[in-house]
Amino acid sequence: MSELLKNSLPDMFPGAINMPHDQVAKRYQERTQSKTAELTNYQHPESISVVVLYGTDTRYYGLIRGWLVQRISGLESQISGGASVAQQQELAFLHQALRRIDLE
Repeated sequence: MSELLKNSLPDMFPGAINMPHDQVAKRYQERTQSKTAELTNYQHPESISVVVLYGTDTRYYGLIRGWLVQRISGLESQISGGASVAQQQELAFLHQALRRIDLE
């Protein structure tokens, strides 16, 4: 296991240093997927605040803004063939988040 990963594991997963690499990777994947689901839940009122919080942090700005732009592009492509209400709501959420990040 790399030294960088060893140094960051105690913060992410207590006890992870003693875990096999595949278990650590699985836990990291699960955590990443759950955070992604939380961030993209456009129906939850706090989601946009979290996206904007990370998006205005200089450490994450490029990652979050790039993710928003790519997600918007993908949704607009899907919507061009006919949009569901959920897709339109998600697109509005993503545009709002992007505008708020760009304005701050």
